[in-house]
Amino acid sequence: MSADRIAELQRRIVERQQIIDYYATRIKSLTEYLKLPLISITDRYMTQRVIIDLQYSNRSLEGWQTRDRRELEELEKPPPPPPPPPEQFIADEECSGYSIYYDLDNEIYNVRDPDTKELIRSEEKICLELTASIDTHEGHDVPLTVEITTTSYVKQKTIGELVTTERDTEKALRDYLIAIGFENVIKGFVKEGVAYNGEKHIQQRGWYTWQVPDFGDTHAFIEKKHPRERKYEGDFKVE
Repeated sequence: MSADRIAELQRRIVERQQIIDYYATRIKSLTEYLKLPLISITDRYMTQRVIIDLQYSNRSLEGWQTRDRRELEELEKPPPPPPPPPEQFIADEECSGYSIYYDLDNEIYNVRDPDTKELIRSEEKICLELTASIDTHEGHDVPLTVEITTTSYVKQKTIGELVTTERDTEKALRDYLIAIGFENVIKGFVKEGVAYNGEKHIQQRGWYTWQVPDFGDTHAFIEKKHPRERKYEGDFKVE
Protein backbone atom coordinates (compact mmCIF):
# COMPACT_ATOMS: atom_id res chain seq x y z
CA MET A 1 0.00 0.00 0.00
CA SER A 2 2.69 2.52 0.93
CA ALA A 3 4.73 1.65 -2.20
CA ASP A 4 1.72 2.44 -4.42
CA ARG A 5 1.11 5.67 -2.53
CA ILE A 6 4.75 6.70 -2.89
CA ALA A 7 4.63 6.09 -6.66
CA GLU A 8 1.40 8.10 -6.97
CA LEU A 9 2.81 11.03 -4.99
CA GLN A 10 6.02 11.05 -7.03
CA ARG A 11 4.04 11.10 -10.28
CA ARG A 12 1.75 13.89 -9.09
CA ILE A 13 4.64 16.02 -7.86
CA VAL A 14 6.47 15.72 -11.21
CA GLU A 15 3.36 16.47 -13.30
CA ARG A 16 2.31 19.36 -11.06
CA GLN A 17 5.80 20.86 -11.16
CA GLN A 18 5.70 20.86 -14.96
CA ILE A 19 2.46 22.91 -14.83
CA ILE A 20 3.93 25.29 -12.22
CA ASP A 21 7.03 25.83 -14.36
CA TYR A 22 4.88 26.44 -17.43
CA TYR A 23 2.71 28.98 -15.59
CA ALA A 24 5.81 30.72 -14.24
CA THR A 25 7.20 31.01 -17.76
CA ARG A 26 3.90 32.44 -19.01
CA ILE A 27 3.74 34.95 -16.16
CA LYS A 28 7.27 36.12 -16.96
CA SER A 29 6.45 36.42 -20.67
CA LEU A 30 3.22 38.34 -20.05
CA THR A 31 4.94 40.64 -17.54
CA GLU A 32 7.52 41.50 -20.20
CA TYR A 33 4.68 42.07 -22.68
CA LEU A 34 3.13 44.65 -20.35
CA LYS A 35 6.33 46.71 -20.61
CA LEU A 36 5.72 47.41 -24.26
CA PRO A 37 4.63 51.03 -24.86
CA LEU A 38 1.94 50.55 -27.51
CA ILE A 39 -0.56 48.30 -25.73
CA SER A 40 -4.22 49.16 -25.71
CA ILE A 41 -5.99 49.65 -22.41
CA THR A 42 -8.20 46.64 -23.09
CA ASP A 43 -5.26 44.43 -23.96
CA ARG A 44 -3.34 45.60 -20.88
CA TYR A 45 -6.33 44.89 -18.65
CA MET A 46 -6.88 41.41 -20.09
CA THR A 47 -3.18 40.56 -19.79
CA GLN A 48 -3.13 41.67 -16.14
CA ARG A 49 -6.15 39.49 -15.44
CA VAL A 50 -4.46 36.48 -17.03
CA ILE A 51 -1.31 37.09 -14.91
CA ILE A 52 -3.40 37.29 -11.73
CA ASP A 53 -5.21 34.06 -12.61
CA LEU A 54 -1.93 32.29 -13.37
CA GLN A 55 -0.36 33.52 -10.09
CA TYR A 56 -3.38 32.31 -8.13
CA SER A 57 -3.24 28.91 -9.84
CA ASN A 58 0.49 28.60 -9.11
CA ARG A 59 0.04 29.43 -5.42
CA SER A 60 -2.66 26.79 -5.18
CA LEU A 61 -0.51 24.21 -6.99
CA GLU A 62 2.52 25.01 -4.80
CA GLY A 63 0.38 24.46 -1.71
CA TRP A 64 -0.55 21.01 -2.96
CA GLN A 65 3.12 20.37 -3.78
CA THR A 66 4.12 21.18 -0.22
CA ARG A 67 1.52 18.85 1.24
CA ASP A 68 2.42 15.99 -1.12
CA ARG A 69 6.16 16.42 -0.51
CA ARG A 70 5.64 16.28 3.26
CA GLU A 71 3.59 13.11 2.94
CA LEU A 72 6.18 11.59 0.60
CA GLU A 73 8.98 12.46 3.03
CA GLU A 74 7.15 10.71 5.86
CA LEU A 75 6.46 7.61 3.76
CA GLU A 76 10.09 7.39 2.60
CA LYS A 77 11.55 7.65 6.10
CA PRO A 78 13.31 4.42 7.10
CA PRO A 79 11.46 2.54 9.82
CA PRO A 80 12.78 3.29 13.31
CA PRO A 81 15.13 0.68 14.74
CA PRO A 82 13.50 -1.76 17.12
CA PRO A 83 13.81 -0.72 20.75
CA PRO A 84 16.54 -2.47 22.69
CA PRO A 85 15.36 -5.28 24.93
CA PRO A 86 14.64 -4.21 28.50
CA GLU A 87 17.71 -4.35 30.72
CA GLN A 88 18.33 -4.18 34.45
CA PHE A 89 21.45 -2.57 35.85
CA ILE A 90 23.29 -5.15 37.96
CA ALA A 91 26.58 -3.56 39.05
CA ASP A 92 29.80 -2.03 37.82
CA GLU A 93 32.18 -4.77 36.75
CA GLU A 94 35.05 -4.75 39.24
CA CYS A 95 37.76 -5.95 36.86
CA SER A 96 36.99 -3.49 34.03
CA GLY A 97 34.95 -0.57 35.37
CA TYR A 98 32.25 -1.18 32.74
CA SER A 99 28.59 -1.59 33.69
CA ILE A 100 26.78 -4.94 33.75
CA TYR A 101 23.14 -5.07 32.62
CA TYR A 102 20.82 -8.06 32.58
CA ASP A 103 18.95 -8.54 29.28
CA LEU A 104 15.51 -9.69 30.43
CA ASP A 105 14.46 -11.00 27.00
CA ASN A 106 17.58 -12.98 26.11
CA GLU A 107 18.60 -13.80 29.70
CA ILE A 108 22.23 -12.77 29.24
CA TYR A 109 24.42 -10.12 30.81
CA ASN A 110 25.48 -7.18 28.61
CA VAL A 111 28.62 -5.33 29.61
CA ARG A 112 28.35 -1.70 28.45
CA ASP A 113 30.38 1.48 28.53
CA PRO A 114 28.89 3.43 31.46
CA ASP A 115 28.89 6.73 29.51
CA THR A 116 27.98 5.82 25.91
CA LYS A 117 26.11 2.56 26.73
CA GLU A 118 28.05 0.95 23.85
CA LEU A 119 27.97 -2.84 24.08
CA ILE A 120 31.45 -4.12 24.98
CA ARG A 121 30.60 -7.83 25.26
CA SER A 122 27.86 -10.21 26.33
CA GLU A 123 28.26 -12.80 29.06
CA GLU A 124 26.19 -15.91 29.69
CA LYS A 125 27.54 -16.06 33.25
CA ILE A 126 28.88 -13.57 35.73
CA CYS A 127 30.96 -14.33 38.79
CA LEU A 128 29.46 -13.46 42.15
CA GLU A 129 32.31 -12.63 44.50
CA LEU A 130 31.41 -12.22 48.16
CA THR A 131 34.11 -11.06 50.58
CA ALA A 132 33.99 -11.29 54.35
CA SER A 133 36.27 -11.19 57.36
CA ILE A 134 36.55 -12.42 60.91
CA ASP A 135 38.27 -10.08 63.33
CA THR A 136 38.17 -10.83 67.04
CA HIS A 137 40.20 -10.37 70.19
CA GLU A 138 38.68 -13.38 71.93
CA GLY A 139 39.63 -17.04 71.69
CA HIS A 140 42.77 -19.17 71.71
CA ASP A 141 44.64 -17.22 69.02
CA VAL A 142 44.20 -13.51 69.67
CA PRO A 143 43.97 -11.14 68.00
CA LEU A 144 42.55 -13.18 65.09
CA THR A 145 42.21 -11.77 61.57
CA VAL A 146 40.76 -13.83 58.72
CA GLU A 147 39.93 -12.68 55.18
CA ILE A 148 37.49 -14.72 53.07
CA THR A 149 36.70 -14.60 49.35
CA THR A 150 33.94 -16.75 47.84
CA THR A 151 33.17 -17.11 44.14
CA SER A 152 30.56 -18.81 41.97
CA TYR A 153 29.18 -18.32 38.46
CA VAL A 154 25.55 -17.28 38.24
CA LYS A 155 23.35 -17.02 35.16
CA GLN A 156 19.80 -16.06 34.18
CA LYS A 157 19.22 -14.12 37.39
CA THR A 158 17.59 -10.70 37.74
CA ILE A 159 18.83 -8.14 40.22
CA GLY A 160 16.20 -9.28 42.73
CA GLU A 161 17.25 -12.91 42.37
CA LEU A 162 20.91 -11.95 42.76
CA VAL A 163 20.17 -10.17 46.03
CA THR A 164 18.59 -13.40 47.29
CA THR A 165 21.60 -15.37 46.04
CA GLU A 166 23.96 -13.05 47.91
CA ARG A 167 21.99 -13.54 51.12
CA ASP A 168 21.90 -17.33 50.68
CA THR A 169 25.64 -17.40 49.97
CA GLU A 170 26.43 -15.43 53.12
CA LYS A 171 24.31 -17.78 55.25
CA ALA A 172 25.90 -20.89 53.72
CA LEU A 173 29.37 -19.40 54.21
CA ARG A 174 28.72 -18.87 57.92
CA ASP A 175 27.63 -22.51 58.24
CA TYR A 176 30.70 -23.65 56.32
CA LEU A 177 33.07 -21.65 58.55
CA ILE A 178 31.48 -23.17 61.66
CA ALA A 179 31.83 -26.64 60.17
CA ILE A 180 35.59 -26.23 59.51
CA GLY A 181 36.47 -24.93 62.96
CA PHE A 182 35.62 -21.23 63.23
CA GLU A 183 32.59 -21.77 65.47
CA ASN A 184 34.14 -20.04 68.51
CA VAL A 185 34.93 -16.85 66.57
CA ILE A 186 31.99 -16.72 64.13
CA LYS A 187 30.50 -13.78 66.05
CA GLY A 188 33.36 -11.72 64.63
CA PHE A 189 32.13 -12.46 61.08
CA VAL A 190 31.52 -9.37 58.92
CA LYS A 191 30.34 -9.33 55.32
CA GLU A 192 32.63 -6.89 53.53
CA GLY A 193 31.04 -6.62 50.10
CA VAL A 194 29.92 -8.15 46.82
CA ALA A 195 31.44 -7.75 43.36
CA TYR A 196 30.49 -9.02 39.90
CA ASN A 197 32.73 -9.85 36.92
CA GLY A 198 32.01 -11.40 33.54
CA GLU A 199 33.14 -15.00 33.04
CA LYS A 200 35.01 -14.30 29.79
CA HIS A 201 36.88 -11.36 31.22
CA ILE A 202 38.09 -13.00 34.41
CA GLN A 203 39.23 -16.07 32.46
CA GLN A 204 41.19 -13.87 30.05
CA ARG A 205 42.75 -11.95 32.93
CA GLY A 206 43.39 -14.97 35.13
CA TRP A 207 41.58 -13.11 37.88
CA TYR A 208 41.47 -16.03 40.32
CA THR A 209 44.02 -18.75 41.06
CA TRP A 210 41.26 -21.33 41.54
CA GLN A 211 38.47 -22.82 39.42
CA VAL A 212 35.21 -20.94 39.88
CA PRO A 213 32.24 -23.37 40.16
CA ASP A 214 28.71 -22.82 38.89
CA PHE A 215 26.27 -21.62 41.52
CA GLY A 216 24.99 -24.35 43.76
CA ASP A 217 28.62 -24.89 44.68
CA THR A 218 30.69 -21.94 45.91
CA HIS A 219 34.45 -21.84 46.32
CA ALA A 220 35.89 -20.29 49.47
CA PHE A 221 39.44 -18.96 49.73
CA ILE A 222 40.29 -18.27 53.37
CA GLU A 223 43.41 -16.42 54.52
CA LYS A 224 44.30 -16.36 58.18
CA LYS A 225 46.42 -13.22 58.55
CA HIS A 226 47.10 -13.16 62.28
CA PRO A 227 48.54 -14.54 64.52
CA ARG A 228 49.96 -17.15 62.10
CA GLU A 229 49.41 -16.81 58.36
CA ARG A 230 47.63 -19.80 56.85
CA LYS A 231 45.44 -20.44 53.81
CA TYR A 232 42.44 -22.73 53.38
CA GLU A 233 40.40 -23.55 50.27
CA GLY A 234 37.25 -25.55 49.73
CA ASP A 235 33.79 -25.69 48.19
CA PHE A 236 30.48 -25.51 50.01
CA LYS A 237 26.88 -25.92 48.94
CA VAL A 238 24.39 -23.06 48.69
CA GLU A 239 20.74 -24.10 48.71
